[in-house]
Amino acid sequence: MAGMTSRRKRKRERRRVDAEATVNSQKSCGGWGEGLPTRLSDLVMLRRAIKEDWPVPQHVKQAVVGDLEEEVHSSETRRVLSSALCFLAMSDSNLRLLKNLG
Repeated sequence: MAGMTSRRKRKRERRRVDAEATVNSQKSCGGWGEGLPTRLSDLVMLRRAIKEDWPVPQHVKQAVVGDLEEEVHSSETRRVLSSALCFLAMSDSNLRLLKNLG
């Protein structure tokens, strides 16, 4: 047991390696409309943003819709369902807006 490092040192080393892997990773998140890959968590956050009416610039809204249209044709079922839920949230948001206007 003389050669083993302490638990705290091993944990610090794991965190350092994980942080470096994240910085050097090709897998970025977000970046709507820029051709960057999105994660499932990005779609969940988007749905929350839609439901809570977060302020979003018009050019970003257009990029989001374009990216969602691509996600609907994904081979991953969860991504397709999450994208469809985003579209439903957008539709619901539009209906609420129309109801408040009229």
